[in-house]
Amino acid sequence: MYVYADSMSMVARVAAAIVFGVTQAMSLTHMGHDASHGAIAHRGRWWWWCGRISVDWFPGGSMVAWRHQHVIGHHLYTNVFGSDPDIPFSREGSLCRLVPHQVWCALHRFQHIYLPPLYGILTLKSRFDDVVEVFGHRWNGPIRVNPISTQDILRQFATKLFWVFYRLVVPYVVLDIPLGQLATLFFITEFTTGYWLAFNFEVSHITQDCDSFARTFSADNGTVAEMIDEEWAKQQVESSMDYAHGCWWSTFFSAGLNYQTVHHLFPSVSQYHYPSLTPIIMDICKKYGVKYNCLPTFSAALSAHFHQLYRLGSEVEGKAAPLKLE
Repeated sequence: MYVYADSMSMVARVAAAIVFGVTQAMSLTHMGHDASHGAIAHRGRWWWWCGRISVDWFPGGSMVAWRHQHVIGHHLYTNVFGSDPDIPFSREGSLCRLVPHQVWCALHRFQHIYLPPLYGILTLKSRFDDVVEVFGHRWNGPIRVNPISTQDILRQFATKLFWVFYRLVVPYVVLDIPLGQLATLFFITEFTTGYWLAFNFEVSHITQDCDSFARTFSADNGTVAEMIDEEWAKQQVESSMDYAHGCWWSTFFSAGLNYQTVHHLFPSVSQYHYPSLTPIIMDICKKYGVKYNCLPTFSAALSAHFHQLYRLGSEVEGKAAPLKLE
């Protein structure tokens, strides 16, 4: 509420809105992310309460939706086209081309220009998808949503109302903030959160060095089975990108996501152990000839992501990689 204090200038309010946006993002990447993986404390009740507070009540998200998208979908099928809900799952018609298995179209030529600004709407889109896709259609991208209990439906309704109440109703009705100013500060906060999350997520998997995979469809005795050719742990390593090892600043503000590989191999381990575990994993990968991706800084990882958007959007890379049928 300090964002709306009468004693603050508009410049100070904008700065406070940006700080609030970062705080909202970090509640998700620190406590919320760890809670969704059971990486906080040793009791399920801790995971439940920490997750609900840091994902549902404070930022207005949905732990139910997040678990389906991130824990069930993304972590099992990292960079697997058609299965990972964090990348497009349709070969044609997507606004973005993030993996070579998608069919190129002329619009993609400019995706390195128009996509990054759109990253800011991530949290607003996610809250919409929580209600419409997960609780409505019961799908999260390519992931089928498990039956949702009445308790979870009511809890989702309550947390969304609470978020709207404290973010919009209280400032407008109780604090008497002009609607235009309220909307400006609200969207500054939301776009800050969106950019903070999107850039942290995208640099971890969408670069030229990160491998992507496609399902193999095998026909046998009249049935069709879907398989992924790569071994799971090796796939996790080769589809992830680390950066800025040893930099406490990057580790804190990314919530350990700069050690993406160890997180994907051991998601239920707390982020605070990643720096200690990573050298061990790197040695094992070197011993067995497994490619380990790491860049020196966040800016290098961000540049690699932008380059991948440009590369996949160019006509040279325009032919979609084939899906196999064995």
